[in-house]
Amino acid sequence: MYSSIIVSYNLSLQSFEEKSKDSLEVDLGKEGKAYFSKERGFFSEILAEIIDKRKEYKKEYAKNPSNLLKARSNAFKLIANASYGYLGFFGARYYCRQAAASAAALARKSIIETIEKVKSAGHKIIYSDTDSIAFLYNNKEETLELLKEINKSLTGIMELDLEDFYTRGLFVSKRIITKEESGAKKKYALINEKGKIKIRGFETVRRDWCDLARKLQSDILELILKEGNEKKALEIAKDIIIKIKTRKIDKKDILIKTQLKKPISEYKSITPHVIAAKKMLEQGIPVSQGVVIEYFIAETREKKSLVREKVKLPDEKGEYNIEYYLNNQILPAIGNIFDVFGVNIQDISSGSSQKTLPF
Repeated sequence: MYSSIIVSYNLSLQSFEEKSKDSLEVDLGKEGKAYFSKERGFFSEILAEIIDKRKEYKKEYAKNPSNLLKARSNAFKLIANASYGYLGFFGARYYCRQAAASAAALARKSIIETIEKVKSAGHKIIYSDTDSIAFLYNNKEETLELLKEINKSLTGIMELDLEDFYTRGLFVSKRIITKEESGAKKKYALINEKGKIKIRGFETVRRDWCDLARKLQSDILELILKEGNEKKALEIAKDIIIKIKTRKIDKKDILIKTQLKKPISEYKSITPHVIAAKKMLEQGIPVSQGVVIEYFIAETREKKSLVREKVKLPDEKGEYNIEYYLNNQILPAIGNIFDVFGVNIQDISSGSSQKTLPF
């Protein structure tokens, strides 16, 4: 979206100018206003070519899927998506803070205007971020017609795409950390008419979570999306919590896997996977950058000991730390899912209150 805005509104160092009769005026809020000439700037011109190439390879890939065409399409997409950050990076040759700020301002303006058009058409918005909108639709034909109308009103090469029609979705709300909204963005799971699930922002794709946490989250999301059965999902969650507390979970399922992204000597903070890597070296096990380190968090005699003191390699003796796996792996992985249904999984785990779904 940002790259399309940069091209459509000709935002670049070369087109940035003082206010003139024909210049584009962009309101930057507290920063005042920025002005850009209509004469095509080098940066926006070369970016337009990059976007055209991306579209070209994307169409070719749709007709003849291959790894080469996919790689080419993704390469141009990556370059295009980096354009906004490049404009706002002070060390860039074509750095222009005003152009970057204008792209962000025009993106906000575009998404807000689009939301209002969708609302005016009688649809309920259920999710929105910097470049997408999800809403409840009445029928496909009406939605496609609305898409055409919106695209007619967009400037230049800007275009709103229809991603898909989904039968069910789960959107995780932001948590309020301070007076201002803060928290995870793009955290949702959807299932389309063909039964294909799309997940964004959840821990199922993170390597530094144990298999048990990732599988539990995946199973719960699948139950809710495919069957609409949040009650059964809650029972599965409760069953896993009980098994953890009664030590009925296999060690292999609670192993944490983290990649060593640089040499051990370059790590300033001693994280659990670095401790595990050092233990491997002490045992004569080769360790180098890029290696995936496996370890688990064990119980210790001292309750107040640091996490790094609880790190053990897979073949070391020791019971897994119940409190750690509940509070740092399992509950965080599923807590915000059940928040959507008004269930506090932390309370259920501690046995202090709610036992069932509130309906």
